[in-house]
Amino acid sequence: QTVLGVGMNNGKSPDLYGPYWVTLTLMFFVAMTSNMHMYIHSNNLNDFEYDIRHLVRAMSVLSFFTIGLPVVFFFTFRFFGIQVTLIELVCLYGYSLVPYFPAVIVCLIPWGFFGWLFLLAATGVSVMLVLRNVAGPVLASEISQSKAGPILVAVLLCHFVFFLVLKLSFYHKHAH
Repeated sequence: QTVLGVGMNNGKSPDLYGPYWVTLTLMFFVAMTSNMHMYIHSNNLNDFEYDIRHLVRAMSVLSFFTIGLPVVFFFTFRFFGIQVTLIELVCLYGYSLVPYFPAVIVCLIPWGFFGWLFLLAATGVSVMLVLRNVAGPVLASEISQSKAGPILVAVLLCHFVFFLVLKLSFYHKHAH
């Protein structure tokens, strides 16, 4: 068994094409909609300027969520003897970003409650996708149930932190 897991599962190898494009597209969506959000909430529209830092921040946050977090969980899983490949985790986390597309568009609505609600719903769908695919190998491994629970809670908490970072870094009402 390889670290990346290429050629495993009887020819049903995960692809990285989808997660790559999902992540890259969401980076631009987040940067664009967060700037539109700033424009909508700007007190002085004449002084409004597009903030390119949103794109850089979106790239950093989403790259860590799609690549960094799966690497951390891969090594954690390896430490506990849980059989999940790195490519499978990267694919899971990449595809788990899909529910955020409509959520970030809804964040343009001037009422902050909708942004919180839709981002939270997207996070719920996203974490369910990851947990649905990770819980089986975690619970089937030889680690005790007392260790499986905290590992699955860590997955949940990482998604919640991601939700807070998205909302507070990109769609929080900024005073201008």
